[in-house]
Order: sequence, then structure tokens, then C-alpha cells
Amino acid sequence: TQATAFNVQYANGPLAAQVGYQTEEIAGATKSDDYMRLGASYNFGVATAKASYGTVEYANGNEVAEYQIGADVPLSAAMTLSAGYASSETENAAGATLTEREGFGIAVAYSLSKRTTVYGGYHRSTEDNAAGVELNKNTVYAVGVKHTF
Repeated sequence: TQATAFNVQYANGPLAAQVGYQTEEIAGATKSDDYMRLGASYNFGVATAKASYGTVEYANGNEVAEYQIGADVPLSAAMTLSAGYASSETENAAGATLTEREGFGIAVAYSLSKRTTVYGGYHRSTEDNAAGVELNKNTVYAVGVKHTF
């Protein structure tokens, strides 16, 4: 497998934007796996809105389209509430839906000092097949301490 990728980022004031692309040439395959990502965030002062969109085109003809939206809301100088939603769909070469996935998460982080943060969060996601039958369901609770050395 040979991979080629690039990423371009822009950040100025409240706006940040990114675009990335990667292609993977698989030995013996006539097509490559191609990945594309677009993302942006904007800080409104009272909250930072975030969004991204991505696609994957596999050598076998399957395609994935996915997007995410979210926000970070400072509740105080030391505490930030974050929430997000994501969705993706996989289709085969004929355009028929194979799987659909969606999930959301919410978290809070509190800075104890310049280098130490405590956090807690909740995440839930599901994956359904084309008939709407649930294949996977995940629920994650997280609590922790992050210290930067």
C-alpha cells in the first residue's frame, strides 16, 4: 500500500478551516481508496461552533459520507461544556445504503490549573443496517484527570 496525503489549515481570529485529502493505492487493485475532509470552526465569543464533512470512496465501489456538528460553550473561565452530533452512511457501488451510523456526546471540562484539567462525559452511538436493524449500540461514560507535563 502506498499513501499520499495533504492537509491545508487556515486560522485567523475567530475562524479556523481545514481541508485534507488522502489516497491509498493498494497493491494489485485497479482503483485506490480516497479520503476527503473539510472542517471549520468559528468562535462567536459566547460559544465556538464546529462542523466537518467527509467522504471515503473505496476501491471496491463502496462510499461513505459523514458529517459532524458541535459546540464548545465556556460556562466560566475554568469550565467548558462541549456537545456534538455525528452521522454517516455507507453505500455500495449501486448507491444502495449498507449501514447508517449516528451518535452524540456531551462533556464538561474544568481547569484546576494551567496544566491540570478534570473532565466527565457521555457518548452514545448506534449503527443500523439497510433494513433498520440495529447492529451496534455503544454507550460510554468517561471521568478523568489530564495533566500536561
